[in-house]
Amino acid sequence: MRIELLILISVTSVFLGCSHTDKNSPNLVEFHCTPAKEFITTVSYLRQARAFKLSEEEMRSTALSVAKGCVDAAKRFINTVDLLVTARLPGKAAVRLGIEMASRTNEQSDAFEKVFKSAFSKAGLDLNLPESVDVAEQIAAMTKEKSVYAADDFDQLVHYCVSKEQLNLPRTYCYRLAMKLSLSNEDRERGIAEAFIDHIEFMVKDDEGPKLTTKAALEIASELIAISPFAPSNFEEAYRFAVTKPGLGMTRSDGVAFAKKLAAHTRQLKSDASSESGSKLTLIAEP
Repeated sequence: MRIELLILISVTSVFLGCSHTDKNSPNLVEFHCTPAKEFITTVSYLRQARAFKLSEEEMRSTALSVAKGCVDAAKRFINTVDLLVTARLPGKAAVRLGIEMASRTNEQSDAFEKVFKSAFSKAGLDLNLPESVDVAEQIAAMTKEKSVYAADDFDQLVHYCVSKEQLNLPRTYCYRLAMKLSLSNEDRERGIAEAFIDHIEFMVKDDEGPKLTTKAALEIASELIAISPFAPSNFEEAYRFAVTKPGLGMTRSDGVAFAKKLAAHTRQLKSDASSESGSKLTLIAEP
């Protein structure tokens, strides 16, 4: 009876002090959390999952931690745990990460799942389990809006890079490329993968493009996308004009140099339109 009373008091305390915010955002209090539902759902799930080998006290403690995550906390917890246990992560380690995802937003939890699958699957990067978890945690730790962009970018870049029908590059290189570009998007308001991929296609395959090697195209695309997701389209417009006779009549190599110079002005400080504020990523080594 005493244990049940303590549980009731704890759940009530969770309800009264419940907040559900992005850890990277200001602390805003939520008053519509559902700690009772989250606790009951979690403890019922754990009681059925005997493979975790948790004691009744551990299950209740875990459920209380999950209940603090506000609406959908149990769903985030269960989805994360099921994902990781299926990948053969030990039960208690999966529960620990499940509690972490329960405290985050749905967007961050979804980002964790998407990135983990891309990193761990054989069709993706085929990383080992600890590496895959680490990659997913890094992107899920971004703000909820940025984690959505970054997860989508990571997933698209990985599959484009490793696919035999696309770049077909070594997975170690694709891992570095996808991580660098995805994490560099922290200050952007949109994804970058689509612009990056389209630009590679233009520079390597398009009849109107400069027909560069994949290595050269990757270097230029990395520089441009670090400036802005819109820099590649400016490059392409400038290049087309530069190499046509009605335009500047340049050679392909001169056209590339001119287009890079012009595209560098895509991103500028609002307080000083004449300043060049684009920052470059460290170039990734040859695949």
